[in-house]
Amino acid sequence: MKKFLSIFMSLILIGTMSSFLISADEPTDIEINGYAFDIDYVDGRIKGEDAVVITTTAAAQTANLTYATYFICEKVEDELYKVKADAKAGCADPTVISLGTDEIVVGIHSDGSENALNLEQKRAAALVKKDMYITLSGIDLVAKTVTEGKATVSKTDPRDGDVVTETITVDGVLDDTGWSSSGWTHVDSTNSRIMFELKENETRDENYDFQMRTDDTNLYVAVKYNQAPVGNETYFGNGNGSNIRLWVFVDGATYGDPAVAYTTYNSFINYAYKPSGDVCEVRVNTLPEGNKHEAGTIEGMTYDSTNGADYWYVEMSIPFAGIGATTGAHFYLSVSTPTSIDETVVLPAAQPTNNSFNYGVSETWPYHTWDTNGDIDVTFADIKLGVVEEEENPPVEFDPPMGDEVENPGYSFEISAPESYLPGETINVTITVNDIVPESGLSFVSLKLYYDADKVEPVVKNDDNENEAIGQLLTTAPDLKKWESVSKLEEDLHRYNLSYMTTTASATAKEDGSIVITIPFKVKDGVSGAILFHAPHAETSAADYDVEDVFGNGGYTTVALGTETSDTSDTSETSSTPPETTGDAGTIAIAIIAFIALAGTATVASKKRSR
Repeated sequence: MKKFLSIFMSLILIGTMSSFLISADEPTDIEINGYAFDIDYVDGRIKGEDAVVITTTAAAQTANLTYATYFICEKVEDELYKVKADAKAGCADPTVISLGTDEIVVGIHSDGSENALNLEQKRAAALVKKDMYITLSGIDLVAKTVTEGKATVSKTDPRDGDVVTETITVDGVLDDTGWSSSGWTHVDSTNSRIMFELKENETRDENYDFQMRTDDTNLYVAVKYNQAPVGNETYFGNGNGSNIRLWVFVDGATYGDPAVAYTTYNSFINYAYKPSGDVCEVRVNTLPEGNKHEAGTIEGMTYDSTNGADYWYVEMSIPFAGIGATTGAHFYLSVSTPTSIDETVVLPAAQPTNNSFNYGVSETWPYHTWDTNGDIDVTFADIKLGVVEEEENPPVEFDPPMGDEVENPGYSFEISAPESYLPGETINVTITVNDIVPESGLSFVSLKLYYDADKVEPVVKNDDNENEAIGQLLTTAPDLKKWESVSKLEEDLHRYNLSYMTTTASATAKEDGSIVITIPFKVKDGVSGAILFHAPHAETSAADYDVEDVFGNGGYTTVALGTETSDTSDTSETSSTPPETTGDAGTIAIAIIAFIALAGTATVASKKRSR
């Protein structure tokens, strides 16, 4: 009976939770470095689409920062400030803000609707991080006057004169400052479309990395083929040697008179390895609804390569005008090669072992129909060269699908983890329940924690009975033995579905930090980049002791790749005593069924969510 009720409750909870799902904000491409916030006034109460600078602790108490995104700064010199901590999304309790001498708060508010005047500025404010700099202009903090006031963000100290700009010199060496160490896309047989499907038991280890950057007029393309190139003076080029092909499609492109819109590729650039000197040619498609490529030229195009026993590096500079583009274009990239040269082959026949590895992955080949769902979509401004930012571990800015926040939350799930990880080690993700509002405490908490399955593996998994080990992930609770679990790991969805509950009044969670869940994950070998863990706001729920539903918010955290000397200790406290599953699950299930039944009629906290 216990097992039946657990399964029944899981199904009910899943169904109920789905009704609260709210779509996430669309991700933003705001560049925070150099971003200028429009400041409306100094001190005062925030209302509407306002941006304000607050100068005193007293002013912060009455500024109405509840739904504003804000960050605190300390003065460096006149008009120049340094950000003390990452921007925060709202402050329900202004007493937590205490400003020292020469400290200010910058608060940005917007009503969150898609057409709100200040929505972009509020989204930009969320990108402000600790140790960035803020330069004020048109703002007199003493007189509290503003004339076209601006608060401009700099990632580095604007007083530093040693600014290094990104540059690319086309020489095939790929050591330029413009090629970002984190910007490479890796392609192999697992994530490419292969021209000729591999036979049973056949393997191919060809792989390459590529990257694209731009300046004001040129697209730069680099390809790192991670093996020695294949070819000789007779057998080279497409089908007979190592060959790179960049297919091009530009929105709105036409050919001929009368003009016919392209449904296949516009052109391609063909780059072939040849020992005496690589060969590069441009081919223009003169049959826009088919495939008929003729020799073409791109004025101002440059290219070069280097190669060795285990690499072939190719670098190209392609003027936008040469491919008929202004702000962006679409591409497919293919690298083809035979495994060896068979000189008995009669040209122009291809080598019998030749194969091609194509990225992106399309449903059709670009010479049949251009598949806009599978191509490499490039907006030139997004990859434009700028200032070199030398960071040992550049942070990855995530925009996880969190959904809309509850404005007056009755709880929040704070998610924390070590600051860094090393591949192969085990890290703990800690979930702490804070901001608890109900006086009777929380008798039920539930959330879905999503993890990056490409980078981590859950340590604790479902068993064949009642998932007791998952129940023991609850490491802290008032009177821990009185709490029961209806939880499971949903590996196909890359998440834990966690629910914990009690029917004992003295065991309800009333204090912040009185509920802690600790989940270990094994980091996979060869992993790089930041790892994201998140619990969307709308995929959390709770109930007080009277089985009234309570609405609150989830959270997220990221863990950066560390070094061998990184401190990877967990940042959250956890209980050292595992729980015992000795409670009455039948009673718990009945209580939660009552909670579900009451959900439609209970007095509910405000569910309006703000961006």
